[in-house]
Amino acid sequence: MNKRRRSNRSGGGCFGALANILTLVFLMGICGVFAGFFALYLNPQLNPIAELRPIIVPTVAPTITPTITPQQLPPTFTPAPTNTPVATPTLLPSSTPIPTETPFS
Repeated sequence: MNKRRRSNRSGGGCFGALANILTLVFLMGICGVFAGFFALYLNPQLNPIAELRPIIVPTVAPTITPTITPQQLPPTFTPAPTNTPVATPTLLPSSTPIPTETPFS
């Protein structure tokens, strides 16, 4: 009887080590890309390409400018006009005489 030996072809040896190293390199690269995106998300000014940086408009805080308040003059006395009309009393109604006939001569 011929016993066949099973060969262990699980990818061991040099090829297995190379596959493990390449997998590790790709995983580290993916983590580096995610870290770079996260850093740019938190601070867009880290972008090395100046044209792709967002434009930041500086906000100017409003400054308080002193205002000039005009001096108010003291109130002055204004005399009343002298030619004010005085109310005249109205006459009380009186009895009106009844007309009588006068003889013609």
